[in-house]
Amino acid sequence: MAKKVIDISRIRGCLLGALAGDCLGKKFEGSTFNFTDKNDSEKYRQDVLNYVEECFSIFGPKEKLKYTDDTAMARVVAATLVDKNYFDEKAMAKGFVETYFSEKGNRGYGGSISQVFKKLRDSNFDDVFLPAEFQFNATGSYGNGGAMRVAPVALYFSNDLEAALHFMLSYEEVYQVAKEQCRITHSNPDAIMGAILIAFAVYQACHAEQSLSQSEWINNLLKFIQQKCADIYPNTNTTKNPYYEKLSLFSNLINNDSPRTEVSTLLGNGIAALDSVPAALFSFIKCIKPVDEISMSNPLQRTIAYAISLSGDTDTIATMAGAIAGALYGDVNIPDALYYAMEGSEFYSKIALKMHHRLHGW
Repeated sequence: MAKKVIDISRIRGCLLGALAGDCLGKKFEGSTFNFTDKNDSEKYRQDVLNYVEECFSIFGPKEKLKYTDDTAMARVVAATLVDKNYFDEKAMAKGFVETYFSEKGNRGYGGSISQVFKKLRDSNFDDVFLPAEFQFNATGSYGNGGAMRVAPVALYFSNDLEAALHFMLSYEEVYQVAKEQCRITHSNPDAIMGAILIAFAVYQACHAEQSLSQSEWINNLLKFIQQKCADIYPNTNTTKNPYYEKLSLFSNLINNDSPRTEVSTLLGNGIAALDSVPAALFSFIKCIKPVDEISMSNPLQRTIAYAISLSGDTDTIATMAGAIAGALYGDVNIPDALYYAMEGSEFYSKIALKMHHRLHGW
């Protein structure tokens, strides 16, 4: 049977959707509002809607949009895979370190990451996983750094549609690389599990029909955790997996049309992977259908706006949600004006073309 390659529109859509989520979310990162004050909550929601509508308009944003550490690291993941044509952990670690120090950490990196990068550089990358393993009294970082940058992994290995339809058999390579690229900076199980889940969601979105329902998405994610992720929490019953517990809330939150404030409270919106990956997955699934609070017809735009509306670590939640939505809907939902306003768009377009050529075997 001939290999069926994902359309370049979906590759570009994923990368540019992630970039858009990062760039637009950056404006609101760290924003908070009083969840119990309806006026405060409504003002924040309206500020988000106005800004996202401006950026997605025919005229685009009023200024150049800069990306954060989310994209800086995702670019390294994408470029290393394309340049090496396989996962080279040492090359990827070097890319992270060189990018960080060349920009003097000015992209909004987390405070503890500098220690990992300094140790990697000082050790001449002898063991690229060791510095991260000793973080936080050898428990490893539980942040979302591995998840925020993982989308290119799912794209790079999403080369067989027939196999993807039986994802439990075909996901092994994506699973392992998603895990290993995360371990370079984040070795805590929560961080690794978050990266694996985002990679799986992007992987499935690359191949899924847009008609796939919200309940099917939720069931596939829960099934994936049950069947493939026991080794991440080896001493924990599947239903007690912290991600399984949060994703099990999705159906009720959607069916009850729960307000953003309740979603943020129950799923989280912070820098921990467990407080941001579920929020990103929910933002994507929720916005498959129109959302009363986010009156936008463009599904990618709606997803990014909803993710940002949850407040907190908005750039990272929106970049993860944007990557999944972009992989499903393609690049058609990214206006030209926004494309040219975003720093890094052309880089991602070139990477997308190289990935597409690789998947074709050209």
